[in-house]
Order: sequence, then structure tokens, then C-alpha cells
Amino acid sequence: PMPPRPGAVATATMVSRAALIAGARQEAADSFAVHDPADPQTVVGFAGAASEEQARAAVAAAHDAF
Repeated sequence: PMPPRPGAVATATMVSRAALIAGARQEAADSFAVHDPADPQTVVGFAGAASEEQARAAVAAAHDAF
């Protein structure tokens, strides 16, 4: 691991694979690392990787909402 940058704020790494689709919480089957844009080698957390079906459902729900 790299030492923290001067002035960097410590963050907690949390893994959540949940997505909110049409008001319902759905778990993603996988996750991916989220990197610090100022230091791309530093992982600052993880995000759920939605399936194609979940992505389509989210787009449809967003469309219906507007």
C-alpha cells in the first residue's frame, strides 16, 4: 500500500452490492473497485456491478418516473 498523500483524509472501505431499482433494494452479483481520481492506484471503496437485467430494469424505472 502507498502512504497517504499529505492532507489526505482517511476513508473507510465499505462493500455494498445493493442497488435501488424502482424503489426496491436489489443485490448485485458482483462488485468492482472505485479508485481515487486524484490517485488512481488507491481504492477508496467498492460498488455493485449490476447485471444486464438490473441495468435494463433501472433504465425502465427511470424512464417511467419521468
